[in-house]
Amino acid sequence: MEIKSKLYVVEGEKHIIGDGKIELLEAIERCGSVNKAAKDFGLSYPHAWRYIHEIEETFNKKVVNTKTGGKRGGGSNLGFSI
Repeated sequence: MEIKSKLYVVEGEKHIIGDGKIELLEAIERCGSVNKAAKDFGLSYPHAWRYIHEIEETFNKKVVNTKTGGKRGGGSNLGFSI
């Protein structure tokens, strides 16, 4: 037997954030990359960024810090702790 639940926040009729977006943020922190997290999560890279921008617009705060790649590589991490 299992007990399962889904968590999400709504404002009026608008779905603000839920399990999927939270799991994406966790994957970004774990993978250190939006691209890798999107692949692990089964999303396209642009779709992952749409989720991120939606979260940032909702909370009026940057939630993902990025570093451009190159010879030393890039990466991403969260601007807060989960």
